[in-house]
Amino acid sequence: MFILFCFISTVAAYYVQEHHLLHRCPRNEHFVGNSTDCPITCSNRYQTVPGDSCETYSGCVCDEDRVRLFDDATGPCVSTDSCPPDPVYCGPHEEPTECENICLESCAHVYSNEICIASNLCIPGCKCTKNHLRNQLGMCVPRDYCPDSNICSPTCAQPNPPDCPNIDRNVCEPGYILSEIGGVCIKIEDCPADASCNSDPNAIIAQCPQPCPSTCEAPNAVPCKKMCEPVGCECKPGFIRSKVNGKCILLDQCPGGNPCGDNATFMNCRVPCITDYCPVNDTRGEVICDIPNPCLSGCVCNSYYKHRSVNDNQCIPAKECPPVKCTRPNEVWDSCPSTCLYENCNDVDNPNVVCDDSCKAEPRCVCDENHFRNNDGVCVPAEECPSYVINTER
Repeated sequence: MFILFCFISTVAAYYVQEHHLLHRCPRNEHFVGNSTDCPITCSNRYQTVPGDSCETYSGCVCDEDRVRLFDDATGPCVSTDSCPPDPVYCGPHEEPTECENICLESCAHVYSNEICIASNLCIPGCKCTKNHLRNQLGMCVPRDYCPDSNICSPTCAQPNPPDCPNIDRNVCEPGYILSEIGGVCIKIEDCPADASCNSDPNAIIAQCPQPCPSTCEAPNAVPCKKMCEPVGCECKPGFIRSKVNGKCILLDQCPGGNPCGDNATFMNCRVPCITDYCPVNDTRGEVICDIPNPCLSGCVCNSYYKHRSVNDNQCIPAKECPPVKCTRPNEVWDSCPSTCLYENCNDVDNPNVVCDDSCKAEPRCVCDENHFRNNDGVCVPAEECPSYVINTER
C-alpha cells in the first residue's frame, strides 16, 4: 500500500511539473487549474471581488493587484492605474464626480439621525446636482421632496434644529425665518421677544450670534476664528452661558458666584478703553474709544471704579488708584478731585463752589494751590493769569 501511494504522488508531481512547463504564463500572471474564480477586468473591478464563482477554468490568471485590460477577460494583466477611465452616464438631476461613495448627500442622511460610515474606496460616478438629494429609490429629487424635510427648517423657536446636519436649511430669504413649522417667512427681528430659543428660555434669536460667547469660566468674550451661524441664539441681557454650548443662566448661578467679581457688572456689549484702568502717567490727552464691531460681552467696572492695571482686572475705587508722578510744573496728584474744580485762568476770580466729596471725578494731576491753567494748559500762579491782572488794575 505504501509503495502504491508513493507511486501515485510521484506521478502527480510529474504531471503538475509538466503541466507548468506546457503552460508558461506571461509576466504578472500565474497558472491555476480547475479554478472557479471569476476573472477581474478593468471594467468589472468594482463589481467583482476574489471568491466570486464562475465556470471552471484552467490556465493563466492575473497576479494579485492586477486585472485584465479588456472587458472579455483578454489582454495583458495591468495595474488598475493603467486602466482606461470609465465612461460616466448620469441620470436626471445628476452630474459626474471623480469620487462617488456611499455617503453622498441623501434624504436618509440629511433628514434623519442615520450615521453613514464612509468608505475609503473612491471611484468615478454621479452625484446629485445642487439642492437635490437622493431618495430611497436612488433618484435625485429636489430637497423639499424629501420626506420630513421640514423638521430641519429653522424657525423662530428653533433656529438651529437638533439632530440635523450643519448645512444651510433655511427656506426663507436672508434675514428672514419661518415663524413656525409650516408657517410663513418673517423678519428675524419680528420673532416673539419673549419666546425661548433652541429650547432655552433665557436665550433670544439673533443674526450671526457671537461664535465664542462669554461663559462662567471666561466671562470676557474674545474674537475667534470660528464663523458665526447665519442665525442662532444669544443670551438675554443679564445672562451668561454656563459653559461652551451650555444654557444661559444668571451670573450668580455660575459655580463660585458672579464671575465678574465685586464692583463689576456684566454687559452684553463691552467697550474696552484705556480709561477703564488706573492711569499710569499724567497725560492730559482726551481719549475717545469707539464701539467695536462686533461688540463682545464681558465684565465692566461699576461707575467710579477702575481696573487696577492691564495685568490685574480687579475693580477698585478710582480714588485708590496708585498715584502717578506729575511731570508738568506746578501740578500735584489728586486721587479725588472735585467735580466742580475751577482751574483755568478764566476762573481765577470765580468764588469757590462747595461740591460733594463722593469722588465722582477722574483721579489725575491738577494745578497746585493758587495756580491756574493758562491758554497753553500750563499751571501758572494766579497773578500771571490775564484776567487776574486786569481785575487788579481796576
